[in-house]
Order: sequence, then C-alpha cells, then structure tokens
Amino acid sequence: MLFTNTGRVYRLKAYEIPEASRTSRGTAIINLLQLMPEEKITAVIPIEEYKEGEDLFMSTKKGL
Repeated sequence: MLFTNTGRVYRLKAYEIPEASRTSRGTAIINLLQLMPEEKITAVIPIEEYKEGEDLFMSTKKGL
C-alpha cells in the first residue's frame, strides 16, 4: 500500500511492477500509478496477506 501526501492510498501488487535488470535505471512510480499533480508518495506499507476484520489506522500531526 502506498500512501500519499494528500491522504490517498494506492494498492499495487508485486506482479504489476515490471522486472528490471541489475544495471537498469528502473521505472518511476508515477508511471505505475495515476498520481494527481503535486502528489507524492510518503509511505509504503507492505501487506503480506489481507485478512478480513483487520484494520490499518493512520493519523497525522496537526491534520497534515
């Protein structure tokens, strides 16, 4: 799960990320997700297995 500075959450499955060689430059995250202008990824939380009934709670400092 990828969290942005605007409070949006994106979910990206590992098999959706293109493979690259050791020497390649990789792919920018903006090419994998449809981010809004000025939106940036601020946190990445790996979810091993989603279990129904479990929650993820996120809070901010001073509403930011």
